[in-house]
Amino acid sequence: LALVVAAMTEVTLELAGSPLRAVFPVHSRYDATWHDSVGWFITNSVLESSVPEPRAAADAVKEAVRLGSWPLEDILRPWDGMPEAPGMFAISWLDLRRLPVRVDATGLEAQYVGATIRTDGVMLWFILDESGLHLRCRYPDTVEARRHVGGWLDLLIARLQARARESVGGQIRLGDRSYRVQRAGRSDVPAIVGLLSDEQTPCDGAELARYEEAYDAVARDPSHYLAVVRDEVGRIVGTMQLTIVPGLFRGGATRLLVEGIRVASSERSRGIGTAMLAWAHDHGRNRGATLAQIAVDASDERARMFGTRLGYGSTQVGLERTL
Repeated sequence: LALVVAAMTEVTLELAGSPLRAVFPVHSRYDATWHDSVGWFITNSVLESSVPEPRAAADAVKEAVRLGSWPLEDILRPWDGMPEAPGMFAISWLDLRRLPVRVDATGLEAQYVGATIRTDGVMLWFILDESGLHLRCRYPDTVEARRHVGGWLDLLIARLQARARESVGGQIRLGDRSYRVQRAGRSDVPAIVGLLSDEQTPCDGAELARYEEAYDAVARDPSHYLAVVRDEVGRIVGTMQLTIVPGLFRGGATRLLVEGIRVASSERSRGIGTAMLAWAHDHGRNRGATLAQIAVDASDERARMFGTRLGYGSTQVGLERTL
């Protein structure tokens, strides 16, 4: 939440030259008297964030939580009291990972349904689940709102996606070298194809279009993670596709399938492949996988030896045919 508020603060300062100011739903009863009560004690508090740094944003959220214990009318009195008509800018946060039950929203193809209403305000809903952070928004359908609110949202989304790609969890350190694992973007497709074919020659138009179509299909499915590994100057030096496969096979085990793991010829024998696979194992464990499998061609002896050295065994034989 602090990271998101920091990003919203940064975008608001950049576009409007003013701090982020919004109302923010918080719990409002913390006294011991209410500990055994049943109900949903919640109110809209006031959130103000002027420093686009996570720690400062976290402090602003904590202040909003504390303010939630005070009557909102008292808080808003210096600004002419409670608003009589809509017009507020409101932010809501829902962490579905903290529910007492797990809802497979992806498998159920669940959709969030909202009413179409006339509004003078802006409402943001941030929803966090196992597949990531999602954003819903409601604002007036006017030319001015589409330009200003829409532009603010576009920049916010781009900023959050950039932060996610730069996350510390994606770092690989080998001696004095540092690499970063990121989810591949569409613009990375030519470099990935070059690694898969072990060539540096670019694809022609028709071939590239076919690969981009395949990329779009992979990117739409949250069970897939198409990864690229970048060196210190941003050059792509590795790739792999990770897929989480639930099933009844192997006693109902969820599997991590690793395919297309490649390292640029100039970077081989430095331990990058081993570090990439260790990163992939963590990726799988964090998503409930208890078994990892690497897909290799029968003729690729180098890949087979690589997997064997890292503890993979040939426990089954795969067959394939053209459809």
